[in-house]
Amino acid sequence: MIRRYPTVFELFYIPNPPTPLHAAGPLSQPCVRLTPPASALAKKKSDLKKSMAISLSAKLQKLLMLASPYHRLLLHKLVHLSPDLGLPVNFRSRLCNDHPDRFRVVDTSYGRALELVSWDSSLAEALPWREEDSKSRGRRRELVLW
Repeated sequence: MIRRYPTVFELFYIPNPPTPLHAAGPLSQPCVRLTPPASALAKKKSDLKKSMAISLSAKLQKLLMLASPYHRLLLHKLVHLSPDLGLPVNFRSRLCNDHPDRFRVVDTSYGRALELVSWDSSLAEALPWREEDSKSRGRRRELVLW
């Protein structure tokens, strides 16, 4: 299987420690490693996952900041919303455990919930109004029917 993909895997041999007395010849152990382009691609994927995890945790933190008054959401509700939010399937084990300073799982009378641990005021800032948005609010748009 490894020889089937020479652009991804590189097969090489390392010598074994001294051979036994009755061995037919020097033995070598086959080893496999990624080719340089494949390892660069694997590193790029890893870096992308790390950067995505940071932005996804910020997105989840914003959502929990909106959930008032307790700043918590039930986990079984978040599971249904996770594809729409772009959260990974394993967000409960990855994002929540990787960011204990932001989230924690608590037991409620309705089930387990994800609770906000720290409020980030930089995430709570509203977007500034654009001048053209305020002008268009005062005008009425004409409705054209064909």
